[in-house]
Amino acid sequence: MRCFFQADDGGLSAGVTDGIISCLGRGPLAGVGVIMGAPHDAGAIALLAARKNIALSVHLNLLEGHAVASPQLIPQLAGKDGRFCHSLGTLAAELFFSGRKKQLIRAIETEFRAQIERFLAFAPERPLRLDSHLHVHVLPPLRSLLLALVREYRVRYVRVPAERFHLPAVSPPGQIMGHARRSLLACWAFPLYSLLAAEGVASSDFFVGAFASGRMTLDKLRASLRAVSRKGTSRNSIEIMVHPGGLAAGEKPAAVRERYRGFYTADARAAERNLLVSPALMAMLESLGVVPYFPAVDK
Repeated sequence: MRCFFQADDGGLSAGVTDGIISCLGRGPLAGVGVIMGAPHDAGAIALLAARKNIALSVHLNLLEGHAVASPQLIPQLAGKDGRFCHSLGTLAAELFFSGRKKQLIRAIETEFRAQIERFLAFAPERPLRLDSHLHVHVLPPLRSLLLALVREYRVRYVRVPAERFHLPAVSPPGQIMGHARRSLLACWAFPLYSLLAAEGVASSDFFVGAFASGRMTLDKLRASLRAVSRKGTSRNSIEIMVHPGGLAAGEKPAAVRERYRGFYTADARAAERNLLVSPALMAMLESLGVVPYFPAVDK
């Protein structure tokens, strides 16, 4: 069984980007998702594009920071200052229940296109890969839009965050809430497997990281991979989502909402960086027969 490690939130700030880059070449980290429109997106791609063994993806974003498209074109998504106005909850509610759903989806299409085009302007030679901030790309009302973009831009890979077998040791309330969120996400994401396969677009066979998002540890990862190994075969691939990038001291980027700032300053960011460069991680993967690979150079 093969796995690749993908770091999210590249470009969110210089500190977040530097934290991710500090892990490259020192362990199995093989991919980085970059938030286009974030304060350090151009700097992140400039630093990452030279690393030909690292896969880059557009980390599609509708929730934090500023939109790439002109706010006049997407009033359903952003205020006059260009900042996104939705939380994940209000965005989902509008998409599922609002009578203005069609206008919102058109605005999302405009913004997704702007983000993809910005990425391609910086890294035109890179195969296009897609994932998203808080997994907004798997919301069912956006499924047709996602497939249309996949066809138009000849996307090579799309994350399918359908995590099904992760049972870490956490407190019972946290476990209940975590399983509920993960199960709903998996329910929304799972149909993408067949839809993407019909388009000839790659995705991993398994996904790890939704339950332990932002607090991955060696023990949690071991539990996940053992559970996956009971369901998979030696030919399967696993995407492992991590968040090693954290805000540097004193950083207050406009791309981060105050309510989420604690995530980027938590000790867990340093813990994930240490995990990704730890010999113990490589030893654990070897003990389970899981082989890290690098999609950017995979044949």
